[in-house]
Amino acid sequence: MHHNQDIIIAFLRAALSADTSARIEADGVDWAGVCALASREGVLPLLYDGMMAFAEKGLPLPIEVKMELWGNVKIAEQRFLQQREAIAQLASFCKRHGIRMMVLKGFGLSPLYPVPEHRACGDIDTWFFGEQEKADRLLEGQGIE
Repeated sequence: MHHNQDIIIAFLRAALSADTSARIEADGVDWAGVCALASREGVLPLLYDGMMAFAEKGLPLPIEVKMELWGNVKIAEQRFLQQREAIAQLASFCKRHGIRMMVLKGFGLSPLYPVPEHRACGDIDTWFFGEQEKADRLLEGQGIE
């Protein structure tokens, strides 16, 4: 297995379900291509988790690749913590103003992942139970778009 997509899928399967049954040979793998594609798709932290699962099973991985991905994982984890804090502040703000709020999609689904902090999220999607306009006005009053 040397196609970048196949390797990414095998690593994601390992990260999400602990399935390390795919046969991967480290020789000849285009690691830069694998990492670039995973980055474009927003799954680098999950790729790292899957790589580490295969490494535990004996797959030799270049130290440079592991270190680069580890750095990206730390950045993703920090972003996750910042988003979690922003959500907490937004929820508190909404509660003070009598608006119910639900976090949706990316961040809202992160607790379903083996490592929630590794579920990359671009933005924070929310539902205000029919009070979107009220929430928007209040947030704009705070300088938040």
